[in-house]
Amino acid sequence: MTELRKVEAAPGPLAVGDRFTGQTSILFHDFIGESRVTEADPGRLLEEEVVIGARFVSRWTVSPVADGGGGSTVRHTIDVEFPSGPFSPIERWVLKRRLLRMQKTTMAKLARRF
Repeated sequence: MTELRKVEAAPGPLAVGDRFTGQTSILFHDFIGESRVTEADPGRLLEEEVVIGARFVSRWTVSPVADGGGGSTVRHTIDVEFPSGPFSPIERWVLKRRLLRMQKTTMAKLARRF
């Protein structure tokens, strides 16, 4: 993800139950967060529960392109548990915009890499 500044994780493929920490900068704030892998199928699926300023589930899926040309389709979804309270409408609006921009930038960088 584009906002990540540092990730501390054990080497090798991730497995269900693995945890790792990261540092990020979002909306002029620095956060230390933690992720826990909830689903993992190497080369096909990675889902993690992330707590970094807000709680959300990040899910990456990779599937072969149907035309048999050897390519893959990568999908990324984010399911956010938005904050509540008197400022929640503003926070929701800001978080939705920020997460969408982060997701688009990350996918564009991934596409350029391959």
